[in-house]
Amino acid sequence: MIKLYNFDELKPEEILNRDIRAEKNVEDVVDGIIADVRTRGDDALKDYALKFDGATIDALQVTQAEIDEAFAGMDPYFLENPAAGGGQHRELPPPAGAQEFCGER
Repeated sequence: MIKLYNFDELKPEEILNRDIRAEKNVEDVVDGIIADVRTRGDDALKDYALKFDGATIDALQVTQAEIDEAFAGMDPYFLENPAAGGGQHRELPPPAGAQEFCGER
């Protein structure tokens, strides 16, 4: 199993100097997680949020009120200048089947 680190208890050099090659089975673990999410869907995501983040999640869908609250707390500069966020913003095509899933055709 992948070792979980508590960031608050680690020194920066412990994080930067850890040998990730020691985690020989990382790909197997990740493949297992992906297979579990494909099989169990949202229930698996909620279980992993609890396991890895200690977070209990009731709903995975973000509400419009949560989106509005997030935008209200943003610096207007970044809303007017998306590239100012470090150049990480880019438009991506919707995933295959997204239009059908959302009811748009």
